[in-house]
Amino acid sequence: METATVGSLRTVGEGGMRRVFAFGASACVIVGLAGCWPASGQGPDRRAHNEVETGFAVDTVDGFTELWTGTTDQLGPRGVGPPVVSTDGGVYATTTRSVYAFEATTGAPRWVSTPHASTPNAEVDTEVIVLASQLYASVRLSDGRWEMAICQLSTGFCDTLAGELQARMEAIREGPDRLQVLVSQFASVAGGGTVQRGWAYLGAQNVLLTDQPNAARLTLGVTQFFHAGIGVGTAPANGVRAFPTAGGSGWATPIDGADATSPVLSADGTTVYVGTDAGTVYALAAADGAVLWSAPVGSAVTAAPALAGDTLYVPTASGSLVALSATGCGAATCTPSWSTAAGSKITVQPAVAAGVVFTGSADGAVRAYDAAGCAAATCTPSWSDATGSRITGAPAISLGKLFVGTQDGRLIAYGLPPTP
Repeated sequence: METATVGSLRTVGEGGMRRVFAFGASACVIVGLAGCWPASGQGPDRRAHNEVETGFAVDTVDGFTELWTGTTDQLGPRGVGPPVVSTDGGVYATTTRSVYAFEATTGAPRWVSTPHASTPNAEVDTEVIVLASQLYASVRLSDGRWEMAICQLSTGFCDTLAGELQARMEAIREGPDRLQVLVSQFASVAGGGTVQRGWAYLGAQNVLLTDQPNAARLTLGVTQFFHAGIGVGTAPANGVRAFPTAGGSGWATPIDGADATSPVLSADGTTVYVGTDAGTVYALAAADGAVLWSAPVGSAVTAAPALAGDTLYVPTASGSLVALSATGCGAATCTPSWSTAAGSKITVQPAVAAGVVFTGSADGAVRAYDAAGCAAATCTPSWSDATGSRITGAPAISLGKLFVGTQDGRLIAYGLPPTP
């Protein structure tokens, strides 16, 4: 497929977006420590992999049991958002109205807070990030705009940067001397009718992304950030696009389908992966958008793949988890290394740690598989549990535990039983 050059980043002229972020640095931003799963997707690359977890293993995960369940005020269809875990042993997740904090070890409530916002009936975003002593979230106002919220981990006091940052937080990455904060905003603009346009902002730069925003989130690399879906450079077709963080021209590559997942960036920053609703996974060169390979997986890709080592773990609408070699197969079109049996739709991004990959499904099942496969084309779970409610909060793995959120308002922690 051909790639296209898209518009350069340019300085924001209005709205206070010239603000330079200088939050306190945290090692959690760079690597998921054993006591930390700092962001939805685990970090700005969205690989959902905790590389240093040692609290369980492939041969012990079958002993997982429910350790505790935290309850929330969530009553609507959205459910509890993806949990995150801080270095101070707290686990955090959002509902439509509130941010909840629990003790990761015991499940004891720490606090619950509703962020202050500029309009009534504001909704808290699903994705959050913890850095040092603060939690960063976004709040969608009743008029459709966004505000960024900051919560103090020690007290739960949450306030928004009203007037300073009216945008949705997408990702945060630590740079040489400051943290880079990638945010987006949707604004109504006139011109042949009123449309919703999505803009991305990084530091003092901004770029138009799309007239048709989707559910996918942006992904922040060291020198580029990435967007997938219908947008600039490929519209009306589906596509993936990259923008240099320092400004300048990016690229856009058409892909199949009408929608795409959040991009996932390889550890070395050279390859970006996306899945589509047409059931295809693409690997593209981050430098220029060239398609390195693609793979049909038999069903719509429902969330971003997880990436651990040389394997992509792809969630599908058929309920099958599909494993692909992240380095390709030496051909333009690749086939899965292995997969799981079809069943209930996998609703969230998988997560990987200690050689185990975890999934969550629409029927409420949480499952664990050997990340290396099973020496067969179709693999069976090493462990599973039925929560009784759709999994809405993608798995987070930290402190030897697995955390998931459910549609009926629960945050559930699993792990090995305590040693007597």
